[in-house]
Parts: sequence; structure tokens; C-alpha cells
Amino acid sequence: MTRRTWRSRATRSALALGLSGVVALSSVALVATAGASRNATKARVVVRVQHSAKYGKVLVTTHGMTLYTYASDTRAHSNCNGACLVIWPPLTVPKGIKPVAKGVRGLSVIVRSNGVRQVTYKGWPLYTYVNDKQRGVISGNAVSNFYIAKLTIKAAHST
Repeated sequence: MTRRTWRSRATRSALALGLSGVVALSSVALVATAGASRNATKARVVVRVQHSAKYGKVLVTTHGMTLYTYASDTRAHSNCNGACLVIWPPLTVPKGIKPVAKGVRGLSVIVRSNGVRQVTYKGWPLYTYVNDKQRGVISGNAVSNFYIAKLTIKAAHST
């Protein structure tokens, strides 16, 4: 085998491998796209109602962590940014997921400026509190203008 023959065989092999890699990546992309379109209508339970002896019916995550609203927010717009988000992480869902909850109407999603999809209740963005370390703990009520998200939502925005 001459050096020229070896190079052309090596080139052909590299091209074949490269094309098969492109075909494989295209297949993966098609599968991922097909999966994403199937998820476009997928609903995921992200909120549930929990009874608190002190506060009544409050909204919690599916893991039992208390949810809060921020009095400085407006409907469909979060004003909690930067350091605020470290203390008050937003409740989020991935693209293509519709948030739902048994016995709760009014869940929706807003898209934050960074593209994160934050869950809202009756238009009000929902957050957890970094100092609530265990399910059922409610230690963030009335802290820095954040209030428990109640089933009636009136507690955070009208009292």
C-alpha cells in the first residue's frame, strides 16, 4: 500500500465516521424534538394544598415546602431578582410542562427575564424560602414583604 492509498483510505474512513456521527446526532436531535413535542401538553403536579392550624389552607410544593408570594410583585411579573432569588427561590417548571394541582385552580407560568419558567397562582409568582428546611415549616411569613400563599391568595395581597 502506498502512502497516497493509505491517506485516501484514512480520509474516506474519517469522512464515513464523521457522516455517521452527524446522522447519529441528527437522530438524537429528532428523538429529543419528538420527546419535547410530546411534553408540550404534559401536566405536572407541582403544588398541593396543606392545612395549617395557624394559617388555614396554604399552598405547598409536592415535597411539602411552603410557598410564598411577594407583595412587591405585580400580576404576571416578578420583582424578586439577584440576591432576593437566593433567599426566595422561585417555583419553576421546565418548558413544555403545565403546572397543575389537585383542588387548585389558577396555576400558570410566567417567563422570567433569564428564560426560567416560574409558576404563578392567580397571576402571582410563587417562591419557596431558603430557611424553611423541612416540609410543613412556615418561617418566611411576613419576612421581607413575602407572605404565605393561601388558597384564597387574599392574605398576601389584600391584608
